Amino acid sequence: MKETEHCYGYWDAKTYHKVSNVQETWAQELLSCRQWNGDEVVLDAGCGSGRVTKILSNLVPKGKLYAVDLDQNMINTAKSNLGDVKNIKFVISDISFVELEERVDVIFSNAVIHWIADHYRLFSNFRKILKDNGEILVQCGGKGNLRDTHRLLEKVRKKNEFSRYFTDWVTPWNFASDEETRLILEKIGFSNIKTTLTKKIAHFSRLEEYKLFMQTVVMKPYLSYLPLDKDSSIRNAFVDAFLQEKALQTKFSSLSNKWIIDYVRLNISALC
Repeated sequence: MKETEHCYGYWDAKTYHKVSNVQETWAQELLSCRQWNGDEVVLDAGCGSGRVTKILSNLVPKGKLYAVDLDQNMINTAKSNLGDVKNIKFVISDISFVELEERVDVIFSNAVIHWIADHYRLFSNFRKILKDNGEILVQCGGKGNLRDTHRLLEKVRKKNEFSRYFTDWVTPWNFASDEETRLILEKIGFSNIKTTLTKKIAHFSRLEEYKLFMQTVVMKPYLSYLPLDKDSSIRNAFVDAFLQEKALQTKFSSLSNKWIIDYVRLNISALC
């Protein structure tokens, strides 16, 4: 599953595939941290639309790749994009409970696990899936992620015209700290644990590009609470209200490019 749980509905996988340049850049940075032999068995935990899965498959041409995602739209899009790649097996499953037909050398996950509330359960399952001396290589949203962006979204959510739709709102993210993640991994029994937080800024050159990314990725949980009427007027009004707040926030900014998103990434590596 990519960047949400099913209580927030299915992803627009085709649009996500088009706009997820930021996530692919992060993934490439993460993958470059490891020396690949080319014959590893790998779990891509939350494969999404398959952009990074394709990169992984090229890294292990003699190996095998399990592309796992809970979202049917994501799996369908990934299969459409990568159906002719021979070393990939697609699995629809919650990565906290997924069972594979064999244990794996590496579990890779990018921009996914901050959507999962119970990290202890998740990493416990990862340990069951890994071979002895297997490795996890993970990046996700960490403590402080999207702080300014979510502050604006919360302001809009509480406006009179929208608040009635969010009476049962539940915060969908688990932006863990490096320290609490390290303690969880130690308790489960991982070794060689490294957890760090890194600030990242995503820059968008045009308002339209920023808006499409926000609607598809960051705003998705909020928009899923709003009714999908024939012309999407309520959802469009929510997006417009957010953009107005964003414009006010950046009105006096000295930045030449004001369409930015404030990310904090949690980097995680450990051995089984």
